[in-house]
Amino acid sequence: MHNMNWTRENQLPVLRDPFMRFLQEIGRVKDDQRLLLLVSHGVLELLANSLIELKCKNAKRIASDSRGFPHAARLLILSEIGVISDLQLKAYDAFRKLRNRAAHEPLFVIKAADLAAFSERFRGPASLYLLCTALVGGLWNDHVVELAPYFLPSMADAVSAERVAASKALPQ
Repeated sequence: MHNMNWTRENQLPVLRDPFMRFLQEIGRVKDDQRLLLLVSHGVLELLANSLIELKCKNAKRIASDSRGFPHAARLLILSEIGVISDLQLKAYDAFRKLRNRAAHEPLFVIKAADLAAFSERFRGPASLYLLCTALVGGLWNDHVVELAPYFLPSMADAVSAERVAASKALPQ
């Protein structure tokens, strides 16, 4: 693949941007259930940790203590402070449990029961890629203005400007 550079003319992000690298990586592993879960969950964790750092008064304490504040606790904190909804918390927690199985079971295979916590459109094993992209994409889209400077720096200004323009277009 050739190197894309973002310019105002073509408005394409740079492949070196972390979020673009995730999109490239998830496409590369989409046919391997275990790798798809591990890569997607890793990005979800990274986004959640970034939101903790951006939104919490005690972010340094939380970030430096992964034993006292594991990913499940960090998700709960994000829910408690209103950064993610209760429905998102439930989905991310179910995804976290699925990731743990993928990481620790030598002969990991997704079962129908593993997907029962998610919307029906994500319940078939063939739709795991859609589930992963929906979970990561949902968290990303909800917080794109705050996350873009860190994970999509080549487009952060454009994302922010678009959000401002959209908010001005809304009826007051």
